[in-house]
Amino acid sequence: MQEEVADDKENQKELISSIQTNVKELAEFRRELEKSEHLHDIDDIHTKLENLQKVISEEKKRIAKDLSSIQTDIKGLTEYRQVMEQIEHLKEVDALWESNEQLKHSVDELDRTATNSDQKINTMEEVQHNADEIIDIKNELLKCEALEKEVIQLKEKVKILCYALGGTIGVVVLQIILSVIGIL
Repeated sequence: MQEEVADDKENQKELISSIQTNVKELAEFRRELEKSEHLHDIDDIHTKLENLQKVISEEKKRIAKDLSSIQTDIKGLTEYRQVMEQIEHLKEVDALWESNEQLKHSVDELDRTATNSDQKINTMEEVQHNADEIIDIKNELLKCEALEKEVIQLKEKVKILCYALGGTIGVVVLQIILSVIGIL
């Protein structure tokens, strides 16, 4: 009987040591989580991300419309050039020169428009990349929240285990007392 009690005590000591180790590890993990500055900013980040995605979508539509307009302008200029090439005799050099200047001006405007569109597309790609990074951060934060919930559940289980262990120790002590007294 005393050997069983000694074995039970040894098992209880090992169990208590294991529980204490787990509690220390969980406490360390929680401290690491609490160091995260932006853990609670995830909702704001998500709202901003949705707004940013709407802006990107609208900007893409506008750029597509601008590109269509540019293509129409290029087509018109191409047709104008073809008409000019079909003229056999140029009667007035000044009129030809003036038309040429207008054409150069239109091409410069199209080039500027194309350059601006390229810059806007590059900016939107950067914004999309940033949005993807924000989504990755959000996913990591959600994982951290899940782990925090698991830690809370484990704390509750450890608490219940401690109560059970305390009850078990009480019963063992009562049995020892009753055995010493001679009742058992």
